[in-house]
Amino acid sequence: MHRRSVLGLSLATASAVVLIAGTAAAQQQSAKDLVVGTWMVESIHNVLPDGKRLDANGPSPKGMMVFDRDGRFSQIIIDSTVPKYASNNRQQGTPQEFERVARGDIAYYGEYTVNGDQTITFHVDYSTFPNMDNTDGKRELKINGDELQLINRSAPSGGAAYLTLKRVTPKAR
Repeated sequence: MHRRSVLGLSLATASAVVLIAGTAAAQQQSAKDLVVGTWMVESIHNVLPDGKRLDANGPSPKGMMVFDRDGRFSQIIIDSTVPKYASNNRQQGTPQEFERVARGDIAYYGEYTVNGDQTITFHVDYSTFPNMDNTDGKRELKINGDELQLINRSAPSGGAAYLTLKRVTPKAR
């Protein structure tokens, strides 16, 4: 009986040590390590200087953001309510169709740096909004498990932009 108690206590202690070590390892991950991966858009909206909410990418935007380990990123956000072009040819849209896409969709890529002050700086190489080309932008960075929130306090459309993303779980191969 004594031997069983000692064995049970040993197993419990070993399990606790493994759990504590795993928790410590997770806590030691840097913010950069935590952002690496693929993230899907959950929501995005702007709060304008007058306090009004703007859904610049429509009421149910779609998109993704990818961060690699080498400091490169890409982002695309699409207004999922943009109707199909009548011509079925993206080069032959009407001025109204082109305007709707330009207002609701944004894509850009470049390099990123995670800073020690819980911010991330993006250097945009190129964007579908050319005014962002070769510019730097700083965002507040909040990570909670598989949720990432980026807050841009100086959004091009005015006010602050709130982008919430959900981590894509890698598929088993």
